[in-house]
Amino acid sequence: MPVSGDTLVSTQLPCWIILPAPVVKFERRHLAAVLLLLTLAACTVYSGVIHFEFNSYDDRLYVTENPLVRQGLTWSGIITAFTQPIAANWHPLTIISHMLDVEFYGLDSGAHHLVNALLHLLATFLMFSVLRQMTGDLWLSAGITLLFAVHPLHVESVAWVAQRKDVLSGLFAMLTLWAYARYAARSRIFDYLLLLFFFAAGLLSKPTLVTLPVLFLLLDFWPLGRVPFSPEANAAFPRQPLRRLLLEKVPVMLLAIVCGLATFVAQSSFHAVGSLDRFPLSARLANALVSYTRYLGKTIWPFDLSFLYPHPGIWPWPIVGAATLFLLILTLAAFLHARSRPWLLVGWLWFVISLLPVIGLVQAGEQAMADRYMYLPLIGLAIIAACFVREFNLQHPRLRLIALTFTAAAITALTIQARVQAGHWRTSETLYAHALRLDPNNATAHHLMADMLANSGHHERAIKHYREALRVRPGFDATHHNLGRMFLIAGALRDATNHLAEAVRLNPLNAPARFQLAIALVDLGDARSALPHYQQVLRVFPNDPTVANELAWLLATHPEDHLRNAGEALQLAMRACELTSFQQPSTLTTLAAAYANASRFDEAVGMAERAAAQAKASGNVEIQKRAEAVLSSARSGKTYRSDRAHSITAQH
Repeated sequence: MPVSGDTLVSTQLPCWIILPAPVVKFERRHLAAVLLLLTLAACTVYSGVIHFEFNSYDDRLYVTENPLVRQGLTWSGIITAFTQPIAANWHPLTIISHMLDVEFYGLDSGAHHLVNALLHLLATFLMFSVLRQMTGDLWLSAGITLLFAVHPLHVESVAWVAQRKDVLSGLFAMLTLWAYARYAARSRIFDYLLLLFFFAAGLLSKPTLVTLPVLFLLLDFWPLGRVPFSPEANAAFPRQPLRRLLLEKVPVMLLAIVCGLATFVAQSSFHAVGSLDRFPLSARLANALVSYTRYLGKTIWPFDLSFLYPHPGIWPWPIVGAATLFLLILTLAAFLHARSRPWLLVGWLWFVISLLPVIGLVQAGEQAMADRYMYLPLIGLAIIAACFVREFNLQHPRLRLIALTFTAAAITALTIQARVQAGHWRTSETLYAHALRLDPNNATAHHLMADMLANSGHHERAIKHYREALRVRPGFDATHHNLGRMFLIAGALRDATNHLAEAVRLNPLNAPARFQLAIALVDLGDARSALPHYQQVLRVFPNDPTVANELAWLLATHPEDHLRNAGEALQLAMRACELTSFQQPSTLTTLAAAYANASRFDEAVGMAERAAAQAKASGNVEIQKRAEAVLSSARSGKTYRSDRAHSITAQH
């Protein structure tokens, strides 16, 4: 703040900065220049996202195949978002934001990506405003914010529609910090209520903001200087007794605890939290320590970034020991310099603490770490980097030009690399191909690539990637299931049966795999073994017309007398028709066969005629031929017999 007519002195920084008074009148111009720079930098990285497609890794779960989101914004959808876990998480505001996108833009993938980019840009502007409000230093704030805007580790959060929760919660986090700075300066209840509102909104977007109350205490130490033992005073923010600083965080902490518990319950109910059998506590702790060092490395050298870093299970203890020692040294250094460089301690603890919810101590998913988890923790490291550059410039004014040139080059390199990294998210294929170039043993990437290829009709290439996934991870039931399905479609019944049976052995609750195993067994001539699988799936899905239809077909048409059951076949076929409102020619054909098997030939003829007509109208040639075959038998007073499953493609 001004202390004389000739100088401008900021007591809000670790080092005194003396600027000529004429600089003050150019502040607005400088502010406009910074905002323009931030905008251009962010647009350079993310301008291409409007051409990106939805990817098959969670975008389907959150948007394209989510019936709640696809209906747009409705009152019933809003209520469901608040009252039920969705996608193994409880983040209602994120789900509502996806509903709004669909309401306005439908399933235009470019528009959904653009919203992510705009939210990131808004969070960037707010972050700059908050830092400037807290530190009083425009250029320091600009440097920290610029790193936030363009760092490649943030690409995953922005270029991935399913990570809307990152950018939305990031926006609310910045609004929460803005409200906190206002409250810290004036102690007004209205500002505190604003703080609670924005914090609640952030938690409802992504619960990992639970660490914000602790981060408030770090900010009280520096740059706000509110803590009694803060090394630097800040005239804009009065010091407060430590007791008061702790008490004012209690309501915020209670909000965080409630939201954290709700999220844990939601993830546990979907079995998204890894069990201690699969990830023992020792393995989690070891991975957490190693991941902290890996995050540091990827912040400094953000190359070879992937959408998924597979969990290694157990890290070698020499690596864990080295990571632990490295982290202890850095932490000790931060505390030893707490008086002379408070920003070092604050930046380091910000990084460590804000990563805690996602560092893997509570393991959710199969990743060891993820770029998206650095969306807010990176701010701490950006604070350290920017403050180091500023301190160097102050201590070595003759080298300032060299330092600024190096800084500009580093920011430019980060921007270019971030744009390159964003390009990998253009399509599912480019995303998975990039991950496999980095790690050919990434089983999940192979599996997802195979799924994408299978859905686009490239079955041979899909089979190749499924095989590679099983080479790396032979005990994954979903891969066996999908590979078995590919073989079933290709008519390789023996291979299909082997993989589907293995999928069921690995996961007896995998009902779709069990259902397709039954189909493969029937077509292989082993209907006796298929029957109990059909029955078990029907117990799990009693209202699935496809399952009821397949079992009814077997019970009504199989050549072996001891496998047929006229009464049960008729009951199941009628149920399948009722569930499909008598509008599916396949279920009508089964009902016709069941009528014939019960010697009710007149009804069989009528139903078969109806099935053939519907199949012809819908262009389903295979079902039309089958309905006509049943019709011909019924007209002759004969039952229809088939030792094949009813499904034509087994895509159920």
